Amino acid sequence: MTGRAFARVASLSVLLVLLTTACGSSEPEGEASFEAEPLTTVSSDSGQLRVSVWTSPDQPPARGILTLRLLAEDAASQAPVDALFFDIVPEMPSMGHGTPTVPKTKAANSGVYTVSDVNLFMPGRWELRMTITGAVSDVAIVQLDVH
Repeated sequence: MTGRAFARVASLSVLLVLLTTACGSSEPEGEASFEAEPLTTVSSDSGQLRVSVWTSPDQPPARGILTLRLLAEDAASQAPVDALFFDIVPEMPSMGHGTPTVPKTKAANSGVYTVSDVNLFMPGRWELRMTITGAVSDVAIVQLDVH
């Protein structure tokens, strides 16, 4: 290998190491960390479900894009409820608007659901209006004070 070819390979190797380091993260992509205790727990309109809510990256939440963890439980037995689908619409009633993104919900197990892309872009009181379908059909509203 000539000196020029060696220098080129060495430069490409350094570039590859720098790109790999810059793109790396301490947590797997999409992973969120949550506090031990929920921020709030609400009852659904019919009283059938209790929904506990955690926020990440901050609890209480700061403005920006959040990830939520939801725990859905039967209100009477406190057993986790699986096979639910959450349609979540963030709204800020005092300002008369919602958010430009649609949150995405993914079921885990044991009544736990992860909601990503919750864009609460300004401080103040937000409502997360949840339409719940599946094993139980109901609605719930979670109020979040964003700082």
